[in-house]
Amino acid sequence: MTDWLPRLRLIWVLVWKDLGRARTPIIACTVIAVILGFLIAPLPLSIVRFGPPSFFWSDGTLRGFYAAISILTSLALGLTFYGVHGGEIHKGTIRSIILYPVDANDIAIAKLASSFVMTVILTTILFFGPLASFFVLGILPFADFVAILLMTLAAAFVCLASGVFFAHALAHVAKRMVVSPSGLGALFLLGSILLTETAASQIAIQVIDLSARSRGTFPTPQDFVAAQAFGRAVSVLSPHHWGARLLSLAFGIFPAGGEWPIAIPAALGALAVIGGYLLGRRLYLDMFIR
Repeated sequence: MTDWLPRLRLIWVLVWKDLGRARTPIIACTVIAVILGFLIAPLPLSIVRFGPPSFFWSDGTLRGFYAAISILTSLALGLTFYGVHGGEIHKGTIRSIILYPVDANDIAIAKLASSFVMTVILTTILFFGPLASFFVLGILPFADFVAILLMTLAAAFVCLASGVFFAHALAHVAKRMVVSPSGLGALFLLGSILLTETAASQIAIQVIDLSARSRGTFPTPQDFVAAQAFGRAVSVLSPHHWGARLLSLAFGIFPAGGEWPIAIPAALGALAVIGGYLLGRRLYLDMFIR
């Protein structure tokens, strides 16, 4: 195990190498954002003509915007991490890294850092670029949407980091790479979205509806109430659920109270990251290429 200073230097080299390859995606996203911005611009202009805009936050608006932005950030973060981490394995460059005094944790930290920086840049361009006219004309509150974007990025990063280091823990226990860090990280990202109250409730409703139709009956009101209760129960495991909950408190949609279950996903995430980091120190990098 090397000292921290050489390890940090190696991590920085890996991060800088990945960021050097981000020029093409940034240019492509900028072009897309500019084109969409020009296409969408007539809509806010027509809204302003009918009077001063009046936007206010409610449960429905926050759910809709948060869902859309969380899907964007999770998809971008998952694909970016797969490109910078899985790409090293598929292209064979992981073989050259093995020759240096670096362990699996150093690679994971470097790839997580570069993925997060690249995702912040790409999602900012893709989201604020097309909707720039809405913010310039004062139709949508810019600061509030910055908060939503940062919250979804933080929640998605927690999910990805938990999945990556949990993959290290599984590899240590099984003595082989059971599932790749990028693959398990993607599953954690998807699970966090599906376990939100809205998504989990809709999934439960669909299951109840299919089950009732298979018996030749229809769902009862009690079935829908049970589906909503199920969604609320499992949503405590989703970082995205708590991200939206904290934003609802900040925007004054709901009063504070009953936030203590946030300790459950926080503890699970910390356990996955810390445990995976400690066990990952004992992994050999040739596990990635066996």
